[in-house]
Amino acid sequence: MEPVNRLPRPEDPAALERLAEAQSLLCARAVSEEDCLQAVELLRELARPQEEQGFGFSPALLTLGSLFESGFAPAIDQDAKEAARCYLALLEAQLQSKTLGDDLLEEAATHLSSVVKDKDCALQEEEIQRLEFLADSETCAKAAQGWLRFGAAEARRRFVEAQEDPEARERRLEREAAKAAARQRLKEERQQRVQQALQEAEELRLQGNDLCRQGQLPGNAARRQLLLQAVSLYDQAVEVLSRCLSSWGDEPELRRQRALLRSNSAQVELSLERWTEAAQLANLSLEDDPDSVKTLYRLAKAQQCCGDWEEAARAADRGLLALKGTSAEREAFTVELWKLAEQISAELPTWKWSALKPEKRAVDDFEKRIVGWWTYPGSTFEVRLERWGALVFHEDTVKIELMQKSKLRWRGEVELISGMVLNLSFEPGSDVLILEFIPPPDMPESDQWSGPKRFTATRMVAPKKAEDAAKAEVKDDTEDRIEAADRPEPALEPPEPAPEPAPEEKEDDLEAVMAAAPKEVFLSGYPLVAGRYALQERPQNGRPVYRRADCAEDLYLWFRGGNWGVTESLRSSALAAPFLARCAESRAAAKGPPLRRRSVWYVRAGRNKEEPAPELFLSACPSDGYAELEKPCAGVEVPAEGPASTAASAPSWVESADLTEAEGEVRVAVVVKAEVSVSLGDLEMAASDSSLRLVLPPQAPLLLPLPAGLGPPVAKWSSKSRTLKVRLARA
Repeated sequence: MEPVNRLPRPEDPAALERLAEAQSLLCARAVSEEDCLQAVELLRELARPQEEQGFGFSPALLTLGSLFESGFAPAIDQDAKEAARCYLALLEAQLQSKTLGDDLLEEAATHLSSVVKDKDCALQEEEIQRLEFLADSETCAKAAQGWLRFGAAEARRRFVEAQEDPEARERRLEREAAKAAARQRLKEERQQRVQQALQEAEELRLQGNDLCRQGQLPGNAARRQLLLQAVSLYDQAVEVLSRCLSSWGDEPELRRQRALLRSNSAQVELSLERWTEAAQLANLSLEDDPDSVKTLYRLAKAQQCCGDWEEAARAADRGLLALKGTSAEREAFTVELWKLAEQISAELPTWKWSALKPEKRAVDDFEKRIVGWWTYPGSTFEVRLERWGALVFHEDTVKIELMQKSKLRWRGEVELISGMVLNLSFEPGSDVLILEFIPPPDMPESDQWSGPKRFTATRMVAPKKAEDAAKAEVKDDTEDRIEAADRPEPALEPPEPAPEPAPEEKEDDLEAVMAAAPKEVFLSGYPLVAGRYALQERPQNGRPVYRRADCAEDLYLWFRGGNWGVTESLRSSALAAPFLARCAESRAAAKGPPLRRRSVWYVRAGRNKEEPAPELFLSACPSDGYAELEKPCAGVEVPAEGPASTAASAPSWVESADLTEAEGEVRVAVVVKAEVSVSLGDLEMAASDSSLRLVLPPQAPLLLPLPAGLGPPVAKWSSKSRTLKVRLARA
């Protein structure tokens, strides 16, 4: 505790000596009762006016108030009333002396208003009047006046209640208790009505979803009628929620569910090609949820079909802005919105979009990769892709339709047990599925399965009976189609079977792979795994293995689960030896390490988390990037002051290069020769602590020295001046 450290020092040497003595007594490692009483007496003497044989040092009252407010063992007990008197006397004295700053005055007023609320602090009429005078005084610090008014009102209320007649007090307390009980009953009734409305709307929504799914099945003759019935059920659910909102006030959950229902209705109206109705429903949905990307896309689609191109452009632009900074779950909407934006731009060439179109990149279809047969301890199951596009988990007689929630996660409801959910996630590196069965939240714990609810499944070869059944099912379906249409139609192929295990490599093939593999490779750009890796004698998984040389910690670069990566040990389990860094392009090199410059690497960022590492690359020789990033480029000289300029030994595609520092960032301008073709999508950039590497394949790299403490590079190409501009902000 430091009770006197923040006080201003008195000018009187004797007062300063007493203040220092009080400080040493209270801040000592061991404080006795005599020390506490002596410190209190010293502080009282400091605060006592000079005409009363004191020193008139009022700031000492702040320390006294804090001691009485919280108590100070072993001799100072808590005394709310005495603390309030100290704070009150301090604030009154500061109206004249003003030796304390506004922050300390505000602190004293805050503590005073807090102490007044204590039941043991019963200020008298004269003290309350003094407090009210302070609250209304114009010379009092403005930062403290608000707290003083609050404390004065609280002290006055407590004083009036203390003087109140016992019978009147009892009646008042009964009225207050009755009001509190009425408010609680109203709150409980409101919650009950809201839950009833949500439950009723949810039942109608599920019925509408069932009709909508039936109406969307190919070849259903009653399609239009079923979709109209679904819209009617959605409207009934909206009416239930609207009545509850009008009767019981605004409720965020009611508005969110109403927005979802209207958005669903808009989607059904789009399927029915009733564009005007779809636009109206989407606008109503956006009133409750203005940032819904789904609804904005549906609104833009409906307005486009109505021919209202400007309104469609505004809705699509809002949707693109809402997608900024979102997770990977909305990647599909990004693609669809940009498709729609391109169609709108064809009609409105002058329209300017608020967001930049993302670059196209290859996306793995993980849904197809998990199709096949899997096994886990005690059972086997199949993940099947049905002909109508549904992804189904099939184990014995249990069938669960899976909905994709993210790139590697799926979710499905178990129909046999209401409320039970299956969560399925895929680990592409180790090629395993993780299943988690979540029981209903309202199921008693005694009725739940006491065994494990989380399993790890590995891929297996499809059973012979399952292959025959799949072929028979396809044959029967083909015959049904021929009989129904009176003409032959091509039958749909069954789902792709699980991949067969790779055959053992022949000794001759392994010898050829090891002979063709480079004796050493170099990882650069990421300090955790960077270094020289030497080829080992024994291969793994039919590929060569490299071990980091000249380092006490073992790191291995090898092939596992379709990926080249770096681990701390040569173990096949991804849990025992997770990848510290891996190359996501598993087909980049069939037998040898991925030495291509465009290979994509990812680094581990936590448990089951990875981040892209564009600066990480693998090369076969140190001159290709391992050593160059550690020293400035020999082709560019940087003077002590001013921009950098290229020398005669710079790469042939560079005409000039300038490097300047301005406004807290480093700017690099590289002028490319006229005969060199430039594509910003092919540009490779890697920034280390000391240099910037620029590559325009197949040209030679350009390396520029950089000062320390810079962030990632951002490039921009100007075709008019043929200048590549790169900015690196200070971290």
